[in-house]
This record gives sequence, structure tokens and C-alpha cells, in this order.
Amino acid sequence: MRKSRFTDEKIVAIVRESEGMTVEQCSKKHGITSTFRDRRRSTQ
Repeated sequence: MRKSRFTDEKIVAIVRESEGMTVEQCSKKHGITSTFRDRRRSTQ
């Protein structure tokens, strides 16, 4: 299994900070990509 680039503490901090933000805003701020979304775009 691939090692996560975020520690458990960092993930919890990101989730708490994201209250009131959209997923897109939060992911852009922290440099997180959605592989599902990326795959879906590449197949269209």
C-alpha cells in the first residue's frame, strides 16, 4: 500500500479547517487532487 503524504494529525487539521468550504476550495488550498475526477475527465 502506498504511504500517505499526510499524517493523521494533518488530515484531521485539514478536515477541521475545511468547515464551511467547498471540497474544491479545500483541495486547491492544500494541493490535493481527486483521482476519480481526473480519471473521469481523461475518459471523456
